[in-house]
Amino acid sequence: MNIETFIAENRSEFEVAQKIKEEIKTYIASLPEIFEIDQGKHFLVKHTKNIDTILTTVYKYILRKHFKEYLPLINTIPITIVAMGSYGREQLCIYSDIDLLIIYKEVPAYNTQPVIESFLQILWDSGLKLGHRVHEVDTLFDAAKEDHTIKTALLESRFIYGSKYLWYHTEQILKRIQNYEPIAYAEEKLAERKETIQKYPFDMQPDIKHAPGGLRDVNLLFWIAKVFYNIGKIKDLPSYIISESEYKELMISMEFLFRIRSALHLSAGRKSDRLILELIPDVAQKLKMDQTKMVQKTFEAMHHIHTISFIIIKRLVHTRFCNPQNISKLRNARVSKNHYICEGTHYASLYEKKRPVTEVLEELIHFADKEQKFDISFISLLKFASTSHIDKNRLQTLLKELFDKEKPSCVLLALHQAHQLTTLVAPLRKVAYLPQFDGYHTQPVDLHSIYTLKALENIYDTRVCEVYDTLSSSQKRLLRLVAFLHDCGKGRKKDHSLLGAGMIKKYCLTLGFTEKEAQLAYTLVLYHTLMSNTAHREDIYSEKVIFAFVAKLKSKEVLDMLYVLTYADIASVSKEAYSPNNARLLFELYKHASEAILNKTVLNEAAKRNKIEKRLKKHPAFLLLPNLLQKKILGIESNLFFFKHAPEEIIDIAQRVYSLKEEYSYHIHNHEFLSIEIIRRTSVNLGYILSKLSNLSVVNMDIFNLFNGIKYFKIDFDEAIEEEEIIYIRQILDEMLIWDKKPKLKILNIKPKEITINCNHSKSYAKMKIVTDDQKGLMANIMTIFDDIGIDIASAKIQTIKNRARNLFLIEKNGKFCTNKELVIERLTKKLNKG
Repeated sequence: MNIETFIAENRSEFEVAQKIKEEIKTYIASLPEIFEIDQGKHFLVKHTKNIDTILTTVYKYILRKHFKEYLPLINTIPITIVAMGSYGREQLCIYSDIDLLIIYKEVPAYNTQPVIESFLQILWDSGLKLGHRVHEVDTLFDAAKEDHTIKTALLESRFIYGSKYLWYHTEQILKRIQNYEPIAYAEEKLAERKETIQKYPFDMQPDIKHAPGGLRDVNLLFWIAKVFYNIGKIKDLPSYIISESEYKELMISMEFLFRIRSALHLSAGRKSDRLILELIPDVAQKLKMDQTKMVQKTFEAMHHIHTISFIIIKRLVHTRFCNPQNISKLRNARVSKNHYICEGTHYASLYEKKRPVTEVLEELIHFADKEQKFDISFISLLKFASTSHIDKNRLQTLLKELFDKEKPSCVLLALHQAHQLTTLVAPLRKVAYLPQFDGYHTQPVDLHSIYTLKALENIYDTRVCEVYDTLSSSQKRLLRLVAFLHDCGKGRKKDHSLLGAGMIKKYCLTLGFTEKEAQLAYTLVLYHTLMSNTAHREDIYSEKVIFAFVAKLKSKEVLDMLYVLTYADIASVSKEAYSPNNARLLFELYKHASEAILNKTVLNEAAKRNKIEKRLKKHPAFLLLPNLLQKKILGIESNLFFFKHAPEEIIDIAQRVYSLKEEYSYHIHNHEFLSIEIIRRTSVNLGYILSKLSNLSVVNMDIFNLFNGIKYFKIDFDEAIEEEEIIYIRQILDEMLIWDKKPKLKILNIKPKEITINCNHSKSYAKMKIVTDDQKGLMANIMTIFDDIGIDIASAKIQTIKNRARNLFLIEKNGKFCTNKELVIERLTKKLNKG
């Protein structure tokens, strides 16, 4: 932009702003090409300098516009333009806010306010995203004293343009601000960072700025170092605070995150600090990396940044934060030369020389078998512990002893944080920081493995706990190892269960487990997804399904251990993942499989029904029922109704049916998850209900013809809802049950090959499976089509994972289904807008 030309042509400030806006747009459009050549910190520095040039040019234009030919020397005009934040650090990303500080000295003759206002107005009109502050120089100290966020911004101040006289004055005030109550400031910033980490926890789509290991960790390190050591860069810290190797490791990791962040902004076309799944392909392409390798390296970089930053921060603050009374406490808590345990937390000296890692591990194993905490000083001890010349036999013995303990996960997590875990446990090396792009897991493989073990240590499902308590100490030890290494085969092209089974068998023998135990570990890892898949995707009341399931496991020992392992694997993802519905399905499968194994046979439908009826007839509540109602219950045709309900539930449902006076009744349960029960004399338009509730995920449906021409319907959803939403559901039910409305359906996209029908599934039921892309209103569409054809399902099981819906339907064979199966497929696969 030619300033003289604009002034000579008497262009307005708005016209200048529009010209700058065009130039910025052209410049931003050129950045992807520039990024291909020059990535990382250098790319950010160049971008920062380009913004400096724009701001300087605008300021020069404003001065010429205001002062014309009487323009004073720049140093005499009492205004200084200063960069702050990432802009001040010369780390400004493409769409980040430009944090600007305008400092002025109130000198009447210079009329500074109109100059500043014109300057800012042009920047706003040009479309630049400003985060700005305007301060009279003598107010800076008081402002920073009142608000530590202002102090933080000022710590990163960088002169851009304006009066250097005023900047020298400002620097003196900045030193006062920097030296003001440094300990209180550091405490505030550490507390603030702790809150931020809770708000942005690490997961499979991490925020690379705010999450643990994000760039904010390094910012925090610099801020604290600045107030204690008056440094310009982290590198300026003394070598006893940060070693050359630590600094190098930190900078390499930061450089990679800078590249990731710039690519994220370019891919999103806006400010974006979260590595979301949708952007990963484009980000990887911009970095010329494989997607998985890129995310894996991102996780590793964040891991290094988090650990190193907080080790260095600990060295910076430990003497300043130290309470003299704690010194005697620590002395009394010494357990070895450089190891202290105080109030359940392990500490270590920050300046101790390296110790062999096996020596530290041996100490940890011999402490009380309970949940233990590790201060960052102890993580530092583990991180820099020597791994050269490891006695492999000793290491293997120690690791086996570690799994003898009931709470080994805390030690393994400490080793992971110290970047030593994969050094010591060979089967985990290929899965270190390995992402899991399945829309289900929330952690990379190595962390998920530790959390699975932790879930095993803290079982909150009482039925699983009862089974776990029956295991012997040697079975529990083996199960801990299996839980920890169940996913060690991931990251390869072949089936991870098969690969992992071979790896764990070999590893068990290496650690000194018996051949029988190694084979048991092999079986558990080989089938570690079998129980969950069977429970969620198959008819667990079918003798064929149960027979096929137990045929693979062969023994009650394997079944018991697999049940507990399956619980831990799911519960480690989240409490939401191990839902009450999941718990119920797994327990039902476990119960049926246990009976089959113990009886050495699988009961057919008739025998199973007969067994349940005998139990029902002996139930006290059943004996109190009128004889007519007893006969009606025993005359219910559906075997599945008896298989899916306990005697108490059968009696309760039957009594409600028997006493039905109106056309219908319904119950809404909303304790652990939303469940709707409907009793009606005629069919229910489930398609309408499901279309109205398509924002909720259905996991199970049951429809049973009971007696007196009355049907029982039950729909289970995956989670509870807010209590105020129940009023809305009641309105939907009353509207549908009175008027029998038809739903407005969306277009389905199901391919014929995604539908499997088996009319010989069992004596009483046909089976249909639909595995297709998850689509909003999918179940509403399917149920409406069934209603149109006149097909009554007995039960439906719905699972959605990895954006794929897996729906299982059981249908009474005495209806219209098997004779109309071609019509069913045609209707399901026909676009609704054409049919």
